[in-house]
Amino acid sequence: MLITLRLTLENGDERLLAQEVDDGDTTPEQILASVTTDDGRVPLGDRESCRIEEIVDAVVVVPEPQRGPTWTEADGAPLRDEDVAGAMGSAFESPPGD
Repeated sequence: MLITLRLTLENGDERLLAQEVDDGDTTPEQILASVTTDDGRVPLGDRESCRIEEIVDAVVVVPEPQRGPTWTEADGAPLRDEDVAGAMGSAFESPPGD
């Protein structure tokens, strides 16, 4: 499961840290401990890192659900399955032999 943390650094900057974890109940502190290097640094990207002491707050970011696009007719009403079936039926040609 992918967990994203919002890290607040002591200078006020915020960074996002995404980490794959086995358990969804893993705390931010456990995630930070698992990614901290031997010299006490937390990687923030390919070329950026900070000392663990520079992180003043770490919270889990809960993603907002995404909605897909909706199909609407010219009058703004939602497109229904029957409309699609009707459109397909009128433009559909049966293959030879049916």
